[in-house]
Amino acid sequence: MSFVPEHLRLAAYWASSSVATAQDTQLSELHAQVSSANTVALHAVQELHDQAGQTLESLSLERHQLTANIHMARGQLDSALCLVSALDTNISQMEAALSNGRERYLE
Repeated sequence: MSFVPEHLRLAAYWASSSVATAQDTQLSELHAQVSSANTVALHAVQELHDQAGQTLESLSLERHQLTANIHMARGQLDSALCLVSALDTNISQMEAALSNGRERYLE
């Protein structure tokens, strides 16, 4: 059996205990940093998710508005085409009336 002096045994115990305490402290600090990073990342992901949802909602509303505007524009174009057709008919009738009036005047 070998004899280890008491002061060496105590020094070894103190060194071992100090290393264990340092490791525990480092692990705790590392855990806190990882936790903090996870919290920040989760917050950023949630914010991006919220922004994406708002953007999709905005795009959907804009699409519906554009669709309504297109339908209204089609109706206005149809009305304008009817008006142009009526004007064309009126011009033709006026030309015919002027032609008849000229012929009667020249007679």
